[in-house]
Amino acid sequence: MLGDMALAVPAAIIFLGVLIFIHELGHFLCAKLVGVKVERFSLGLGPSLWSRKYGETEYILAAIPFGGYVKMLGENTSLEDVGQDDVEPPSEEDLKRAFDRQPVWKRSLIILMGPFFNVVLAFVIFSALFALSGEHSYSLPRISAVNANSPAERAGIRPGDMILSVDGDEVDTWTEMAIALQLAGKKPIELRIDRGGDLMEVMVEPEVMIVNTPFAEKQEKLVIGISSSDIIREKIGPLKALSLGFDETVTQGTLVFKVIGSLFRQLIPAKSIGGPIAIFQMAGKSASQGAVEYLAMMAIISVNLGVLNLLPIPVLDGGHLVFMGIETVRRRPLSEVVVMNAQRVGIALLLALMVFATYNDIVRVLTGR
Repeated sequence: MLGDMALAVPAAIIFLGVLIFIHELGHFLCAKLVGVKVERFSLGLGPSLWSRKYGETEYILAAIPFGGYVKMLGENTSLEDVGQDDVEPPSEEDLKRAFDRQPVWKRSLIILMGPFFNVVLAFVIFSALFALSGEHSYSLPRISAVNANSPAERAGIRPGDMILSVDGDEVDTWTEMAIALQLAGKKPIELRIDRGGDLMEVMVEPEVMIVNTPFAEKQEKLVIGISSSDIIREKIGPLKALSLGFDETVTQGTLVFKVIGSLFRQLIPAKSIGGPIAIFQMAGKSASQGAVEYLAMMAIISVNLGVLNLLPIPVLDGGHLVFMGIETVRRRPLSEVVVMNAQRVGIALLLALMVFATYNDIVRVLTGR
């Protein structure tokens, strides 16, 4: 246990440090590119452990590793840079380069580049992993065996059937089909199948099976009693690796929205939401399995970070983009009071979610479920 924690802590710090750095680097480079003055680039939050000023920007390594920020001239000072010394008053020439004096398209581009860089990082990692392996392995959603007395057998599903869609969502691989079954929830599911050229729909009600997670804990899994041994292996070159990397990035990105939708529809339980302890565990477990698993997990979380940051919640990048969209329609910005109140609501929502996710983590660790 101590050995796992000893690996999980540095693995998680590096893991999150890379993702945060890439996110803030997107904001930073875009701001520099469009001529906005960047006062600080901080990796970490709170008091600085190390700082150095190059040109007009102060670069900081701060004490709290779980966060980071880019402070541009013309932005309101926030809790992010508490503990840092105040910057010197701007000159009139500098004020022309302030963030809040830029047109909406420039400000929107700066905000968008943080999540975009996270998505790009995922694409680069996925593509590199495919290129280094030189092979793409997958299984078609064709059933090789049906368990006796299983939901699939009771529904009339047979070996050789090809599953084309799950509740109307088309699936191309066994993995896509398995994920779709989990997201469909504990209810009868409609499967569209191809049986020797004949298309048909069957209803199947999954059963709950308790399985061990990679963290040696118990977890519920929905099963219908089918398996496949139809593995396809393809040799791939660099161009195909890029294509597969793009496809995997899109798949992981859209999966985020599917999971959120299933949570709101209560098809998957809210207790499945993980927090910081879960991230530590995932980082440590993937690191113990080797560089490929660690990088693949980093790519998956990077996509999640990028997509979730675009949700229209105040204080997130997506919330800022909503404010700018409203500003474009109104032809003037929202009042500072409205923006600050909206951000307070956003902070409260995020804190509540963090507390709930951490509670789930603690319950899972204590109960093993």
